[in-house]
Amino acid sequence: MTTTCSKHIEILHQKALSIIMVVVLSACGSGAEGNHPKNQKRQALVEIKNSENFRETVLAAGDRLLIFDLYADWCMPCKQLEPILEAVAWKKRDVVDIYRINYDENSALAELLGVRGIPFVAFVKGQTLVYSLMGLRPEKAYLEAIASFTRPEDSSDSKPANGGVRLDLGGPPTSQTP
Repeated sequence: MTTTCSKHIEILHQKALSIIMVVVLSACGSGAEGNHPKNQKRQALVEIKNSENFRETVLAAGDRLLIFDLYADWCMPCKQLEPILEAVAWKKRDVVDIYRINYDENSALAELLGVRGIPFVAFVKGQTLVYSLMGLRPEKAYLEAIASFTRPEDSSDSKPANGGVRLDLGGPPTSQTP
């Protein structure tokens, strides 16, 4: 009888240890990895569906830097650019928001932004197209561009020499700050 009780106790002990291990491993798994971009609930690249969605996004941003990635599903360099921009979005989430626009479904937006080829990445700040990059570039190129447009306002490098191109967003006129 004692051996039978000992065996039952040992089996219960092993099951309890297994349950504890599962709980501990689950808790540890939500630790450091929880801060990794792949585990975040927020989507790194938000899809702009139409001109109205674009307009609302630009108007709501104020002077925050926005990046718009114009892509097409059939474009291989566009597909290669997506993980680069996801990494940039994660690294620079405090100073920039990055959006994707399907070129084939939004020709009016492509025209507004002056797209001549894809991938095309447009940098918009204060309703003004301040910079653009065409083609696939290394991550460093996007990070440098972001840095040049997110410096303090007293920096002479924070705005392009030509002042950028004010976007015609339609709708009621917006107030401009000097």
